[in-house]
Formats: sequence, structure tokens, C-alpha cells
Amino acid sequence: MLGVNDKRLLNLLDLIRADDGTVAATMEQFSIHVDLKTRKVVPFGPATPKRLAALADVHARFPLPPGHQRRHHCGA
Repeated sequence: MLGVNDKRLLNLLDLIRADDGTVAATMEQFSIHVDLKTRKVVPFGPATPKRLAALADVHARFPLPPGHQRRHHCGA
């Protein structure tokens, strides 16, 4: 997880070959929380931001691949 705020989540994902450990693909995924009735971006439910922030804190302990950086917010 590269960044999180009350409405957005940014993840970095690697697809790694099982046979030799080679990174086959890397993807940054930007997710937004949308109310499907209004089709507008809205904040996560009350418990979600704390849980995501705790997960981001754990992920911050691991090094990132070259060329990637952590974001402390998601453009809020």
C-alpha cells in the first residue's frame, strides 16, 4: 500500500513468476470509494480509514522496488 486517505487507496502490486522469482509485471492501482446510487466519490465507512491506515503503517516497513515511492496521501 503506497497511500491512503478517507476516500482513496493506492496500492503497488507485483506479479512474480513462481518458478524463478522474476518480476513479470508491476502495477499501481488507484481505488476510489464511490456511492453507486449517487455515482460520486464519498468517504469510506467510519471504521475503514483507521484499518487502512494501520495496514499502511505495516506496509511502510517494507522496502519498495526501485522507481517507486510512497505517498502520504492520495491527492486528497
